[in-house]
Amino acid sequence: MARKYEMKLLTRFLMAMVGIIAVSYVGANLYLGDEVISHQSLNTIEAKPVESEKEIISKQQQRIAELESALNDKKKGSEIYKVVDQMPRFPGCEMKDDEMAKKYCSTDKMLKFIYRNIKYPEKARDDGSEGTVVISFVVEKDGSIVHPKIVRNIAGGCGEEALRVVKKMPKWTPGKQRGQTVRVQFNLPVKFKLQ
Repeated sequence: MARKYEMKLLTRFLMAMVGIIAVSYVGANLYLGDEVISHQSLNTIEAKPVESEKEIISKQQQRIAELESALNDKKKGSEIYKVVDQMPRFPGCEMKDDEMAKKYCSTDKMLKFIYRNIKYPEKARDDGSEGTVVISFVVEKDGSIVHPKIVRNIAGGCGEEALRVVKKMPKWTPGKQRGQTVRVQFNLPVKFKLQ
C-alpha cells in the first residue's frame, strides 16, 4: 500500500499600523496522515505597502471598464491602430492645403487648448512637483475621444488634471489607414513645469 504524503505551506502575516504587511514566517510541513514527518523553515521576511480599500476599488473599476471597452471593441469588429498613414489631428486646420501644414497647425491649436484649460494643481505647486504626464486615449472614426486614461503620472494630481482637460477636447479629425477612417490610439504627453 502506497503512503500518502501531503505538503502544507505555513505563512504568518503581521500587519503594522503604518499600512505595511510583513511576512514574518514562512515554513513548509510534510505530513504522513496527521503526523508531521518533516519541517522546513524558510524564514523569509518581506515588506510591501498595503493599498487602501479605495485604491483597490478604483483599480478594480478601472480594470472592469477596460475589459468592457475591449469587449465592445471586439463586438464592433473595429481594430484600434497605433500607427496609421494619416494620424488623427486636433480640429481647426482642415483649410490648410499641405499635410505637413495641417500637422503643425493642429499641434499648435492642441497645445493652445491644453495650456488655456489646464490648471497647475495646488498640491503639485506646493510640493514643487514637475514632470511629464502621459494620457492615452482612442480617437474614434467620428473623431470623438474615448477611453482616456493616465499611463504616466507625477505627484500632486497632475495626471488627473491632464485627464480632465483631455476629456473636454472637441472631436478630432479622425485617422486614416489606406484611405479608410479608422480608430487610433493616441498618447499625449503633457509637461508640468513651475515658473
